[in-house]
Amino acid sequence: MDTTPTGRRTVEVAASQPLGSEGRRRRGDQAMEPAFRTYGGFDAAGLRVVGELDLGSRDRLRSLLRQLAARDVDRVWLDLEGVIFIDCGCMHELERSRQVVLASGRRFELTAASPMFVRVAELALYDELAALGRAVVRQPWRRDQERGDPDPELPDVDADTRNVDGLPHPPG
Repeated sequence: MDTTPTGRRTVEVAASQPLGSEGRRRRGDQAMEPAFRTYGGFDAAGLRVVGELDLGSRDRLRSLLRQLAARDVDRVWLDLEGVIFIDCGCMHELERSRQVVLASGRRFELTAASPMFVRVAELALYDELAALGRAVVRQPWRRDQERGDPDPELPDVDADTRNVDGLPHPPG
């Protein structure tokens, strides 16, 4: 563990190391190295990705996706909820893997996706990946509801007389 000048503690986790309770990475001027964790079973194999997917991580992502596609399982799944950035090259690798898995008669699924992943997939016109992502993207308020937490209190806003902060609208 290191201590930053502000006194905050940081923990560095290697990209190949599984995430645990301290799965946060130090983020300075450099890109956040992604963490990859693979899962396997008799009928399914999966990959969880956390961090930024870019030119520096593309070869590792490609290698892991090829390993998943080569597994003798009925279903290949990806958890991309922790992806905070993805470039089009990595998006292309995901699409190529999806096509290989589907061409072999197996299922390809996203079990979770970040809003960033969905937005980039939409902008880059990876329509199938975008649709899969939209179906599983989780917004923070939905996660709270799934855990049974009460809805956060929203300010009582009278749109005619006050703004969100509870202050009167300026005249005009």
